[in-house]
Parts: sequence; C-alpha cells; structure tokens
Amino acid sequence: IIAVLAGGAVLYRRFTAALGEKAVIEVDNQPVQTVRLDPNAEKQIITVVGVRGDSLIEVDGQFIRMTGSACPDKICIHQGRKSQPGDAIVCIPNRVTIKIPGLGR
Repeated sequence: IIAVLAGGAVLYRRFTAALGEKAVIEVDNQPVQTVRLDPNAEKQIITVVGVRGDSLIEVDGQFIRMTGSACPDKICIHQGRKSQPGDAIVCIPNRVTIKIPGLGR
C-alpha cells in the first residue's frame, strides 16, 4: 500500500508540475544564451560552439533538447526533451549545459 501511495504521489507531481519559462545555455560554465520556452513559439535550432565543436539545440515550444553534439558517446542527445524547472542536459566532453532555472521536482 505504501509503495502504491508513493508511486501515485510521484506521478501526481510529474503531471501537475509547472513547466519552465526559460532555459539557459552555458559553455564551460559561462552563460551564452537564454531562450524562452513558450508553447506559442516556432521551433528553432540553435548552434552553440563548445570546446570540442558544435552542439545543436532544438527549442520546440515548451521543450528543449540536444539534437547534435561533437562528443563521442552522444549521451547528451539521449537525455531527451526537458521542460521542468530544475531539469538539465549536460554534455561533459563538449562542456555544454542546458539548465531550466527553478526548483526541481
């Protein structure tokens, strides 16, 4: 019963959490661009030059994700779309980070 209640609480918070309003893109811990996460905005692709090469970032409405990177393993690409305050996508080899400011879940 406790496990079911805990699982229900996690799902409730997941689906009722507020979405982030902006995302901050950093290279080597320095902010290079801030983008709005707006459901009415057009999709855009942003190219950011990291320490190993280009990273491609897709902003699609209230979601942001890494779609290309100069890193060898592409772990950052497999982190998927993010939209919640406290979410982050990190590419350690290319030193590119995407953060959605705010309190996490």
